[in-house]
Amino acid sequence: MWSGVVVLAPGEAMGLSGGARHDLLVVSGSVTNTIEGSELERGTFAIRGGNIGLRAGPAGAQVFVYRETVPAAYEEATVIFADRPWREGRTPGMLVANLSNASHSLNLIMWQPGAQAPQHAHPRGEEIFVLRGELYETVRYPAGSWMRLHPGAWHSPQVATPTMLLVRSGHLKGHKKMS
Repeated sequence: MWSGVVVLAPGEAMGLSGGARHDLLVVSGSVTNTIEGSELERGTFAIRGGNIGLRAGPAGAQVFVYRETVPAAYEEATVIFADRPWREGRTPGMLVANLSNASHSLNLIMWQPGAQAPQHAHPRGEEIFVLRGELYETVRYPAGSWMRLHPGAWHSPQVATPTMLLVRSGHLKGHKKMS
């Protein structure tokens, strides 16, 4: 497993090798998948396997990439930002858009100011990438922050401003807590 934000200059290209599932969220700008010719605009989420070539559009691009050796069957998918079905979350002031449930859960979460999740843990861990706004507990995590909560770690996040997160959970089974 690997995750990170790839920053591409205007027209810059990069390749992602086969043998893996790639979850892609275009954070800013746009990219063209040079293998299939499709364009992914800001806010678009895509699941792709095999070899992938990405070329940034005229404004460049930032793409959140999650790479996982192909664990089980999955379907390639593309979810345009405007087509996402949002639902009420478990916490008041939270909206959730599910992106994938293939081997683990991947969601976009929008929080309204003042929303706070009750103290809870994730038995199989959680990774959070702050796309917009700021998440906080004892530490503040502004846009661009990434954090990993290992299996069983407790937290009670909250927000003071409109905040959007990319949250992956259920994928850290068997990983040991790092000190």
